[in-house]
Amino acid sequence: MRILLDTSFLLPSLGVEVTGAAEALENLEGNDFYYSKFSILECSWIFISLERKKVAIDMETIEIGLYSIERSYRRVIENAEVFIEALKLRRAGHTDFLDCLLYATSLKEGLKFLSFDAELKKFVRKKGFEDVFLTI
Repeated sequence: MRILLDTSFLLPSLGVEVTGAAEALENLEGNDFYYSKFSILECSWIFISLERKKVAIDMETIEIGLYSIERSYRRVIENAEVFIEALKLRRAGHTDFLDCLLYATSLKEGLKFLSFDAELKKFVRKKGFEDVFLTI
């Protein structure tokens, strides 16, 4: 199975603990995992936020983690169709455009989307968009 990882599943590689993320990936071992450059951007925003809160950030762990993500997972290349689909989701009322981009990437690339985001899942189902979420 081909699976796009939400940002939550990349953070542990970068030194940020996310409850259940490592276990979920272990349970899905043997599948093909993908990541988006937009998730890496979101990780950067999370680090900036943590630093503002005076949380120590270990740059060596982040560097090793980023290289590990690049070597371990495949990166998706978003195209115009992804942005058009993301804009449709946004216009339907979902406020987090990054979520819209990741969902649209999964949809347009034929990937399952592994995410803990219950709000996004509920929104997609309620609005009648195609359900690409992987239930774990």
